[in-house]
Amino acid sequence: MEVFPEISDAVARAQKSSKGKLRVSGPALEKRFAGSKSGIWINKDTLDKQVLEKKAMLKAQKEVDDHFARQAILNDKHAVYLESERLKQAKEAQLNIARFHATQQKKENSREWDMNDPNRLKNDVPPIFKPDCTVSSIQKFEGEDLDNGERRKAQAAQISTWMAQDIANKKLKRTHEKEFDALAAERSAQVSHRAFEIEQAVAFKRAERNRCVAEFNKKLSEQKKHDALVMKRYEDSCNAQEIQNMLDSDLLSDAPTVSDSKRNFRRLPEGTLQDIQLTQAQQRLEKEQRKKSERAAQLAADRREDQERRIAIALERNWARERKQERLRLGEDRKLQVEAARMRKAELAKLESEPLNTTSNSILFGR
Repeated sequence: MEVFPEISDAVARAQKSSKGKLRVSGPALEKRFAGSKSGIWINKDTLDKQVLEKKAMLKAQKEVDDHFARQAILNDKHAVYLESERLKQAKEAQLNIARFHATQQKKENSREWDMNDPNRLKNDVPPIFKPDCTVSSIQKFEGEDLDNGERRKAQAAQISTWMAQDIANKKLKRTHEKEFDALAAERSAQVSHRAFEIEQAVAFKRAERNRCVAEFNKKLSEQKKHDALVMKRYEDSCNAQEIQNMLDSDLLSDAPTVSDSKRNFRRLPEGTLQDIQLTQAQQRLEKEQRKKSERAAQLAADRREDQERRIAIALERNWARERKQERLRLGEDRKLQVEAARMRKAELAKLESEPLNTTSNSILFGR
């Protein structure tokens, strides 16, 4: 249940007046105040009615305030409109006065203006041009320039034409310079990109060559390790067989240079010596065959290395040839750029050296 400030005040007043527990009976007074610990009973319906009445009063007061606020805003708008209308009418009156002065009260229409005009002597023309002058007034003094005004107008128009032409030429020159600069920048960017592509291709080919050489060296090393392992196993097998033959031999010395009369026999059975000699002969034959195979393998390895070396040299020569061709192509591109720059400079010099339109001294100086 929501506790309002009015309820709290009512509870405080009831506690002060009764100084004890206040109990009220009745069907409408059966709710106990939730926030009180003293057991005070209050009339909830009455309090709710009071709260509703206060809310209605506040709502009515708010409506009245809103009405007066809207009325004040409307009055302000009306006052602003009236002020703007007043200012507009005053401005229109001032404009009418200014127009009347400009049209009806000119200085030229004032009395004796021809004598009070400050530009009277400037605007005066020679008697020869006055319509009211007779034949006797037709004269020209020494040094008098009757065509001065027309000549100055023609000179001003001619100077304006020259200035417009000069401005157009300068704009055209700047446009040509921008176009040439843009073309040179584009060509330089193309050459730089081409050089970058060439460098990238050379680097890629160099990396590919290094990778092939590394793979070849790796495979060659593996092959050598395998051959060495096979040779070691074979030598170990031959040594073991030799030891076994020495153990099974009936001679104390089986060297081929020792004569049969000097051999010391172990008194083994007949036929064992022949078997031993046959085994030794077979071992010597196998050793010779192994040496031949080793020489053949070494020759094959030498031939492979020589072939790989020749391939590497051919690849290097091919790359050198390609680089030389690219350098020649870059040289041709630079020559074209130099020629284009020279032509651009010649055209710019030609544009700068073109003289402006001039006239004779008689027109410029009135001679």
